[in-house]
Amino acid sequence: MRKQLEIARLQVDASNVDHYNSLRNKLDKLLIKDDIFWKQRAKTFWFRDGDLNSRYFHVVASSRRKVNKIEQLEDAQGVNCHKEEKLQHIAKVFSTFVSKTEEQSRRCYSKVSASITDEDNQMLTEPFSFDEFKTTAFSMQANKCSGPDGFNPGFYQHFWDMCGMEIYQAGCEWLLQGVFPPHINSTNIALIPKGDVQTSMKYWRPIALCNVVYKIVAKVLANRLKFVLDKCTSVNQSAFVPRRSILDNALVAFEVVHYMKAKTKGTQGDVALKLDISKAYDRIDWDYLREIMLKMGFTSRWVQWMMLCVETVDYTVLVNGTQVGPIVPRRGLRQGDPLPPYLFILCAEGLSALIRDAEGRSDISGTRICNGTPIVSHLLFADDCFLFFKAQESEAMHMKNILATYEAASGQSINLLKSEMFCSRNVSDELRQSLADTLGVRQVLGTWKYLGLPYMVGRRKKSTFKFIKDIIWNKINSWSSRCLSQAGREILIKSVLQSIPSYVMSTFLLPDSLLEDIEKMLNSFWWGHNATNSKGIHWMSWERLSTPKCFGGMGFKNLKAFNMAMIGKEAWKLVTSPNSLIIKLLKAKYYPRSDYFGAAADHNPSYVWRGLWKVKEMVQRGFRWSIGTRESISVWHQPWLGNQDHLMPISELHAMWSELKVANLLQVNAK
Repeated sequence: MRKQLEIARLQVDASNVDHYNSLRNKLDKLLIKDDIFWKQRAKTFWFRDGDLNSRYFHVVASSRRKVNKIEQLEDAQGVNCHKEEKLQHIAKVFSTFVSKTEEQSRRCYSKVSASITDEDNQMLTEPFSFDEFKTTAFSMQANKCSGPDGFNPGFYQHFWDMCGMEIYQAGCEWLLQGVFPPHINSTNIALIPKGDVQTSMKYWRPIALCNVVYKIVAKVLANRLKFVLDKCTSVNQSAFVPRRSILDNALVAFEVVHYMKAKTKGTQGDVALKLDISKAYDRIDWDYLREIMLKMGFTSRWVQWMMLCVETVDYTVLVNGTQVGPIVPRRGLRQGDPLPPYLFILCAEGLSALIRDAEGRSDISGTRICNGTPIVSHLLFADDCFLFFKAQESEAMHMKNILATYEAASGQSINLLKSEMFCSRNVSDELRQSLADTLGVRQVLGTWKYLGLPYMVGRRKKSTFKFIKDIIWNKINSWSSRCLSQAGREILIKSVLQSIPSYVMSTFLLPDSLLEDIEKMLNSFWWGHNATNSKGIHWMSWERLSTPKCFGGMGFKNLKAFNMAMIGKEAWKLVTSPNSLIIKLLKAKYYPRSDYFGAAADHNPSYVWRGLWKVKEMVQRGFRWSIGTRESISVWHQPWLGNQDHLMPISELHAMWSELKVANLLQVNAK
């Protein structure tokens, strides 16, 4: 088309100008299609607007293809496989994973109690609405990978007016009949690398690419399941449960380990055991999943829908552009399917029920960090499990038996040799070694991570959190980042680089020197510097760049202020959510006879509490009570805060109260 346009440009006149314009329009459409193609291949979802078909997208797509290519693969004997042997080995490994083993034990089913009521079951199985299907379809990322049928969510969103009603009617009919048509639940398996070097299949993570039509049906079911998930899962689980935070378990683990690290006296020690579960999703037994849901009180109709989504799947593994399969599984849950994350935590309730039963019989005691706090015996976040018990050989043996029972029932494979154990400081070396031998685990005294957060922070805080700086440095100096324009660097800083430390900032106050180093790196990257180009001038300081654009800056974050705000958000929960497990622990330990605003720093606080206490004054200055209806909320400053400038006049307050309906009142503390 470019060649035709060049020829037409040399001969353009009044007689053929329409032909010339039509060629330009055709070329524009082709360029737009090419732009969309490379954006989809690059999978840079953060880069929404800006550059069109630039070198950046080609570099990212090529880099992804190179990283995801399986160059070498060793079999079980450590021998490198050739091309055909590689495909056969992968097919054999997947067939082994998804094949059902011997008859499973069912001893832990009886420990799970019924928690789903008749009203819950009625809500779960009531007729579906068209809006449920439409909302689900438009909640998906448009350019996510397609399944075997080749259509991504953006296709269905664009043509929803044409095909939406047909998808809704077909989905309702499939669920009513309890049967999917052939190939609707067929799934491609993409292998995503783990770690720096991938020599065997254990270093490749299988991600399921399902057909979007199936994902719409499964996500409609998952959205309904979320409404009752908090009823059938214990407080020890915080993964994927609405109204629970991922940070709760991490904070509880940090407080318990801090208590154990500081415990030097007493005859009774404590043990923390971090489990290593191999291929947790791939080994779930389907019979175990069905029995767990029935014991929880789900109706047979709902269980039939869940098992329909789980049991009708077949896999095709994608290996360097070649398909291996189909493979028909007899166990396991897919990573990439909307339902399995919720089904997996239901399965984990079997382990939680066994531990609670052992606690009731006093076989396991758990850990109590101080008087008045709940006993913590286990923390579960999907396949990340943390167990706590007393430093006694009898309790260690009971815990090992519980894990063996759970393995036999669920099909899970708990590798105790790779699991890690930590004991409180008042446990002798002889007892510590004896406990390790009883459990069959190794002893670890270094810095651990749980849910991506270090839960041992010593005096060298900058070195503890150095991994954040390393991640940002690697991202800045990647080949793809060097191909960005100035506008592209701005979006990368705002959308990616400044978001990397957000998760850690929600828990810890990072050292000022570390934040300054990160800001210097971002400032250098903004002015075009990287590992290959270290010369240049910083025409504006980061402090100026951090101001809003309307005041002459670029709107970048001030990382220290952002860190304080994130900790303040967690501190706000101490006031508004007093019933969560972490709040109960913090209150009993640091402010048992007052509220958060009257708390003291304590003589040996954890690093988490130091951050929460440090932002107390900031939270107090901005603390407000909300009074009003859901439609119109007014703000009234507490007079004891000392900020009288914006107090609502008492006449307006009385007038507002007279207009409120008692049925619509929000809860107001009568302090």
